[in-house]
Amino acid sequence: FDPTYFVSILHLDDDQATLPDNAPDGCATAIEEPNPSTEAISFAQSLDLMDSAPDTLGALFAERVRLTCN
Repeated sequence: FDPTYFVSILHLDDDQATLPDNAPDGCATAIEEPNPSTEAISFAQSLDLMDSAPDTLGALFAERVRLTCN
């Protein structure tokens, strides 16, 4: 998250998060949708253009790619 500008990157589906061919067996990726609380959404919506948000606010609204290996 960079507080100086906004960038939105969305994954179309789970197939978009792939591993290289040489990834270890048993590894997989999954896209996790953001799930911000109602309070976080209200707070973000209340900010004026000149307000400064905490550095951690954007992370609450970001998709994540989870990598798991067994």
